[in-house]
Amino acid sequence: MKKYISSILLGVSVAAFIFALAFNILSKDNENIFIFGYKPYFIASGSMEPEYKVNMAVIIKNVNFETAKVGDAIAFKGIDDKTIFHRIIAIEEGGFITKGDNNECVDSAYVTKEKFIGIGVYKTNILNIIINKLSSIRGIIFYIVFPICSYLMAKKAFKMFRTAE
Repeated sequence: MKKYISSILLGVSVAAFIFALAFNILSKDNENIFIFGYKPYFIASGSMEPEYKVNMAVIIKNVNFETAKVGDAIAFKGIDDKTIFHRIIAIEEGGFITKGDNNECVDSAYVTKEKFIGIGVYKTNILNIIINKLSSIRGIIFYIVFPICSYLMAKKAFKMFRTAE
């Protein structure tokens, strides 16, 4: 029983570490950092709705520029060096012509090899739900402070139980 609880707590700790690492990478906004060829990205605007909603998490895969094709949703650096996530609607000699699914006009500049970051391969709303839960004091207490305190109390109780035997 002790090993089972210990394994669960270890799993939760590892998941929390991975979650924190992903947010650390996102906060630095450094497109050169990929973990095993993938990186998380959060949708910042409604330009790709309804398929990609604001604050939805997307996994970007680091692929060769030449492998992208019409219809792929890609991440790239925009004119002001901010990351943009739009769909390729045409390929020309100068690069990709992109457009947000919810936009009426195409993007003003080509996406060249230098500006290309990767292709979106997976999307989820689960991180958005977690972020919303942790955005209040009540959420932080319930989802972070309470589990840590519970873990510490359980560890102390098991230690007392073990020495009592």
